[in-house]
Amino acid sequence: MFPAGSAGAALLILRLSVAGTVLLAIRPLEGLVPPAAAIALTATIALALCPGVCTPLSCAAALLIHVGLLVRSCGLGSAVIIIHASMALSLLMLGPGAYSADARLFGRRLVLSNRDEL
Repeated sequence: MFPAGSAGAALLILRLSVAGTVLLAIRPLEGLVPPAAAIALTATIALALCPGVCTPLSCAAALLIHVGLLVRSCGLGSAVIIIHASMALSLLMLGPGAYSADARLFGRRLVLSNRDEL
């Protein structure tokens, strides 16, 4: 669930990329919600994705933003939004990776059981 090595580094890069795509959505999002709310929403999601805090929730929120923008757009811009949404979806499905706060909080645990008591 929390791969390390090159896969973990790739997931770190993917998390940073998704955070960047969310920040790029500030301007188009301002047409749907008030500007202060758009800035607060996207900044919160991006700041959570960079260190990998609540990654599944942040990715789901990023995906909802991109789907909302996709519904509103048309033309060549929709292809870029689809790519951004697919990045968020792939990160949602893969998880945050070993180099994240989620891995530190919810990572592998050593479970010891005493079978003699059973």
